[in-house]
Amino acid sequence: MRNVQIVLVDGNIETKDIKNTLESIGFNVPAVFSTGEEALEKIFDIRPDLVLIDISLPGEIDGIELAHKFKEMEIPFIFSTSHYDGPIISRAMKTQPYGYLVKPYEKIELKIVIEMALYKKNAENKLIWTKNRLQIGMDMAKMVYWEYDTEKDLFTFDDQFYALYGTSAEEEGGNLLSANEYIERFVDPSAYELMELELKKTFEVNDPDFISTVRHWIIRGGGERRFIIVRFRIMFDRNGQKIGTMGVNQDITEQKVAEDALAKSLDEKNILLKEIHHRVKNNLMIMSSLLNLQSRQIKDQDAREVFKESQNRAKSMALIHERLYLSTDLKKIDFGEYIRSLATDLYHSMVSDPNQIKLQIDVEDLKIDINTVVPMGLIVNELVTNSIKYAFPDNKKGYINIGLYKQNEKIILRVIDNGVGFPEDLDYKNTNSLGLQLVNNLIIQINGELELDKKNQGTVFTIIFEEAE
Repeated sequence: MRNVQIVLVDGNIETKDIKNTLESIGFNVPAVFSTGEEALEKIFDIRPDLVLIDISLPGEIDGIELAHKFKEMEIPFIFSTSHYDGPIISRAMKTQPYGYLVKPYEKIELKIVIEMALYKKNAENKLIWTKNRLQIGMDMAKMVYWEYDTEKDLFTFDDQFYALYGTSAEEEGGNLLSANEYIERFVDPSAYELMELELKKTFEVNDPDFISTVRHWIIRGGGERRFIIVRFRIMFDRNGQKIGTMGVNQDITEQKVAEDALAKSLDEKNILLKEIHHRVKNNLMIMSSLLNLQSRQIKDQDAREVFKESQNRAKSMALIHERLYLSTDLKKIDFGEYIRSLATDLYHSMVSDPNQIKLQIDVEDLKIDINTVVPMGLIVNELVTNSIKYAFPDNKKGYINIGLYKQNEKIILRVIDNGVGFPEDLDYKNTNSLGLQLVNNLIIQINGELELDKKNQGTVFTIIFEEAE
């Protein structure tokens, strides 16, 4: 791992533990600040790769205000806090953090969130660099002006125009050329048909707001092929009568070449990303298999169940990466189809008698960003697992229904069972159950809402969230 510098801004007593955890993972922690004022004063001396900020800080600058300052400085940050309060989370999310950790969190969770934040920042930097490079190239490109008289069938060119084409008005016999002369002299044969269509528009179109843009190859005076973009519009006289066209030609050969190279690079990166997803999937499946093998050596049934649940969590994430590997879209996943596969796999692995528990799946095909799919997949895994394990004791018969649909820009997921119901004395938002703790933390991560309906017979969990932009 490269020498990544992470600064902590946290006034709580567990800060030292967080620092030790980060360093044990392989990150460098050059400084720990307890107040926002101290962090602002010294942050430029460090220029860290990432900052972990607690929302509640002593002093006049709280974590959210500090995050706004860091955003202006283009310093990426992650919120690390124990806050569950809705309004505070909403304020925090407006700063567009690179991640959000709810204390207490596991070491692997900390590592994953940080690595995802660093990956996002690196991608943003590359995108900015590419855009800046393209903009500089466009600014430096030469553009030349021309006019075409439709009645006389004559182009009027100036010296700048001819310079772009590697010749001069003197060599070409003057500043006037007919359409056929221009095409035969300078247009690459591959663009003949295109030029014929564009000239036809010149004679047929009368719309004063008409603008056309075409791209094609030309042949310069010395025989060199160049690629140009042509933009033109209709010219009218004072009486509103069409008299011709006027336009500009711009040599964008370098841009064209940079694009055939960028396209190749993107193809290569897509292949690389697919390979990464494939390897991540394989590693998760290996981890799942190892957990399965190790569980066989455990005689205690409760301990074996813990291993089984961890195995299923790994498999749920592996399934996401498998779908990304097979998909043409490396950013979004068909969440409905993913739920079908995940739930069906869980059902077959946990239900020995299909006549006892029926599985019903009613989901829409919705494309959802991978950053939302990963936590949602784990949520589905936990809720379906809980229903299978606890809703139907003593061979009680029933069903589990999973629904997914979009309503008013919100995505709604429901996991329903008609089992014995959720225990009345159990607070699902404050429980020792690792599965429900995980669900609550993941709901916060996607900025969603979790509702529980304790029916007379059965349980309904409803998750409401918006797709990440």
